[in-house]
Amino acid sequence: MGVGVSFEKYQKIERKGTPTSVHFECTKITEYNIGIHETREVRFKVGGKNDDEKRGIKFELNNANISLSTSSWKAENEWILRTKITGRKSGETIITVKVEGKTINAITVKCVDYKDVFSEEDVKRLIEDYERSHVFNRSGNVIGNGYCILSADKGIGALLNDKKNFYSEPNLKSQGGKFNKKGKSHSVVRIYQ
Repeated sequence: MGVGVSFEKYQKIERKGTPTSVHFECTKITEYNIGIHETREVRFKVGGKNDDEKRGIKFELNNANISLSTSSWKAENEWILRTKITGRKSGETIITVKVEGKTINAITVKCVDYKDVFSEEDVKRLIEDYERSHVFNRSGNVIGNGYCILSADKGIGALLNDKKNFYSEPNLKSQGGKFNKKGKSHSVVRIYQ
């Protein structure tokens, strides 16, 4: 035995490693976007080394732009937490992550008003535009038969709100639109917005 060392009076030291963070399971996600009225299951990972110690984890929202199906868990480090996020209103929401009442980090979720590329209303407008273009082209004023492609291109431009890279034309009466040459011309794309 070593001099000056007593092995009879040692204490067991328990290490309780609180989670270092709770983040998206895919660590490459820095910002999460969800559409209004859209619901998705999202997975979060509890940071830290697993030590078989369950802790109370709670998500607190700073507003009602989104809702969560589950916002509190009893979980261990390295566990995956699952919840469903539903978009309610446009805007950014900060999820404050608390462990045993102590804030450890925050997660940003943006609720976005996405354009629905497949909405029935937009498809109906495109078909009507195609039919008007087809009827107008029978007069022979428009060269070629590309009216179906022009209608589709205008629709895509409107859905993406991009008038620079997609076809757009003045909507003049002489070209089948509703304004005369003296009136203010505007892009046909606007009828889709």
